[in-house]
Amino acid sequence: MTVRTESPAPINLHVLDHITKTTATLDSWLVDWHDHLGWAPPSYRTDPMAEAASALRANLPWAAEHHPAIADFMNEVTDLHRTATGLLDPAARPRRIGTCPTALDDSEPCGAPLRYVPGSAAITCGWCGAVWDPLDLAALVQATSPE
Repeated sequence: MTVRTESPAPINLHVLDHITKTTATLDSWLVDWHDHLGWAPPSYRTDPMAEAASALRANLPWAAEHHPAIADFMNEVTDLHRTATGLLDPAARPRRIGTCPTALDDSEPCGAPLRYVPGSAAITCGWCGAVWDPLDLAALVQATSPE
Protein backbone atom coordinates (compact mmCIF):
# COMPACT_ATOMS: atom_id res chain seq x y z
CA MET A 1 0.00 0.00 0.00
CA THR A 2 1.34 3.40 -1.02
CA VAL A 3 0.78 6.32 1.29
CA ARG A 4 0.58 9.69 -0.39
CA THR A 5 2.80 12.22 1.35
CA GLU A 6 1.97 15.28 -0.79
CA SER A 7 -1.28 17.16 -1.11
CA PRO A 8 -2.69 17.58 -4.59
CA ALA A 9 -2.09 20.91 -6.30
CA PRO A 10 -4.77 23.45 -5.40
CA ILE A 11 -5.29 24.20 -9.11
CA ASN A 12 -5.39 22.18 -12.29
CA LEU A 13 -1.78 22.26 -13.50
CA HIS A 14 -2.84 21.37 -17.07
CA VAL A 15 -4.92 24.56 -17.17
CA LEU A 16 -2.05 26.62 -15.77
CA ASP A 17 0.33 25.14 -18.36
CA HIS A 18 -2.14 25.95 -21.12
CA ILE A 19 -2.52 29.55 -19.93
CA THR A 20 1.27 29.90 -20.01
CA LYS A 21 1.47 28.36 -23.51
CA THR A 22 -1.39 30.52 -24.80
CA THR A 23 0.16 33.70 -23.44
CA ALA A 24 3.54 32.88 -24.97
CA THR A 25 2.02 31.95 -28.33
CA LEU A 26 -0.13 35.08 -28.59
CA ASP A 27 2.77 37.28 -27.49
CA SER A 28 5.05 35.67 -30.07
CA TRP A 29 2.56 36.38 -32.85
CA LEU A 30 2.02 39.95 -31.70
CA VAL A 31 5.77 40.60 -31.64
CA ASP A 32 5.96 39.14 -35.17
CA TRP A 33 3.11 41.32 -36.43
CA HIS A 34 4.66 44.42 -34.86
CA ASP A 35 7.92 43.55 -36.59
CA HIS A 36 6.18 43.17 -39.97
CA LEU A 37 4.45 46.53 -39.48
CA GLY A 38 7.63 48.28 -38.35
CA TRP A 39 6.19 49.01 -34.90
CA ALA A 40 7.94 48.93 -31.55
CA PRO A 41 7.60 45.66 -29.62
CA PRO A 42 4.34 45.43 -27.67
CA SER A 43 4.17 46.28 -24.00
CA TYR A 44 1.47 45.17 -21.59
CA ARG A 45 -0.19 46.94 -18.69
CA THR A 46 -1.87 44.21 -16.64
CA ASP A 47 -2.91 41.05 -18.51
CA PRO A 48 -0.53 39.98 -21.30
CA MET A 49 -2.80 37.23 -22.66
CA ALA A 50 -5.93 39.40 -22.87
CA GLU A 51 -4.03 42.41 -24.20
CA ALA A 52 -2.18 40.36 -26.85
CA ALA A 53 -5.45 38.71 -27.92
CA SER A 54 -7.14 42.11 -28.19
CA ALA A 55 -4.28 43.59 -30.24
CA LEU A 56 -4.19 40.56 -32.55
CA ARG A 57 -7.94 40.74 -33.04
CA ALA A 58 -7.71 44.48 -33.85
CA ASN A 59 -5.02 43.82 -36.49
CA LEU A 60 -6.51 40.64 -37.93
CA PRO A 61 -7.83 42.34 -41.10
CA TRP A 62 -4.30 43.52 -41.92
CA ALA A 63 -2.81 40.09 -41.16
CA ALA A 64 -5.42 38.25 -43.23
CA GLU A 65 -4.49 40.36 -46.23
CA HIS A 66 -0.74 40.85 -45.79
CA HIS A 67 0.90 38.44 -43.34
CA PRO A 68 2.73 35.56 -45.07
CA ALA A 69 2.05 33.09 -42.24
CA ILE A 70 -1.62 33.82 -41.54
CA ALA A 71 -2.53 30.14 -42.04
CA ASP A 72 0.00 29.14 -39.36
CA PHE A 73 -1.45 31.75 -37.02
CA MET A 74 -4.99 30.48 -37.56
CA ASN A 75 -3.92 26.84 -37.04
CA GLU A 76 -2.13 27.69 -33.79
CA VAL A 77 -5.08 29.69 -32.45
CA THR A 78 -7.45 26.88 -33.44
CA ASP A 79 -5.27 24.36 -31.57
CA LEU A 80 -5.14 26.62 -28.50
CA HIS A 81 -8.93 26.97 -28.57
CA ARG A 82 -9.44 23.22 -29.00
CA THR A 83 -7.16 22.47 -26.05
CA ALA A 84 -8.82 25.09 -23.85
CA THR A 85 -12.25 23.70 -24.69
CA GLY A 86 -11.11 20.19 -23.81
CA LEU A 87 -9.65 21.35 -20.49
CA LEU A 88 -12.66 23.42 -19.49
CA ASP A 89 -15.42 21.20 -20.90
CA PRO A 90 -14.26 17.58 -21.23
CA ALA A 91 -17.68 16.58 -22.57
CA ALA A 92 -17.02 18.76 -25.63
CA ARG A 93 -13.80 16.95 -26.55
CA PRO A 94 -13.80 15.39 -30.01
CA ARG A 95 -14.37 11.64 -29.93
CA ARG A 96 -12.93 9.29 -32.49
CA ILE A 97 -15.80 7.36 -34.01
CA GLY A 98 -14.16 5.35 -36.76
CA THR A 99 -12.61 5.89 -40.15
CA CYS A 100 -13.97 7.66 -43.21
CA PRO A 101 -15.74 5.17 -45.48
CA THR A 102 -15.85 7.52 -48.51
CA ALA A 103 -14.65 5.72 -51.64
CA LEU A 104 -11.74 7.49 -53.33
CA ASP A 105 -10.77 7.43 -57.02
CA ASP A 106 -9.19 3.98 -56.67
CA SER A 107 -12.42 2.79 -54.96
CA GLU A 108 -10.52 2.24 -51.70
CA PRO A 109 -12.04 3.88 -48.61
CA CYS A 110 -10.44 7.14 -47.51
CA GLY A 111 -9.69 5.66 -44.08
CA ALA A 112 -8.99 8.93 -42.27
CA PRO A 113 -9.85 8.99 -38.58
CA LEU A 114 -13.19 10.71 -37.99
CA ARG A 115 -13.95 12.67 -34.86
CA TYR A 116 -17.29 13.84 -33.53
CA VAL A 117 -17.64 16.86 -31.26
CA PRO A 118 -20.79 16.43 -29.14
CA GLY A 119 -23.49 18.76 -30.37
CA SER A 120 -21.98 19.21 -33.84
CA ALA A 121 -24.36 19.23 -36.77
CA ALA A 122 -21.84 17.59 -39.10
CA ILE A 123 -18.66 15.54 -39.20
CA THR A 124 -16.10 16.54 -41.83
CA CYS A 125 -13.27 14.30 -42.97
CA GLY A 126 -9.98 16.13 -42.68
CA TRP A 127 -8.46 14.22 -45.60
CA CYS A 128 -11.08 13.97 -48.34
CA GLY A 129 -13.50 16.67 -47.16
CA ALA A 130 -16.59 14.44 -47.07
CA VAL A 131 -19.29 15.81 -44.79
CA TRP A 132 -21.56 13.51 -42.83
CA ASP A 133 -24.64 13.88 -40.70
CA PRO A 134 -23.63 12.32 -37.36
CA LEU A 135 -26.58 9.90 -37.30
CA ASP A 136 -26.07 8.73 -40.90
CA LEU A 137 -22.34 8.26 -40.38
CA ALA A 138 -22.79 6.37 -37.12
CA ALA A 139 -25.09 3.88 -38.89
CA LEU A 140 -22.66 3.53 -41.80
CA VAL A 141 -19.60 3.04 -39.59
CA GLN A 142 -21.48 0.43 -37.55
CA ALA A 143 -22.65 -1.39 -40.67
CA THR A 144 -19.18 -1.48 -42.24
CA SER A 145 -17.12 -2.28 -39.15
CA PRO A 146 -15.83 -5.85 -38.78
CA GLU A 147 -17.70 -7.93 -36.26
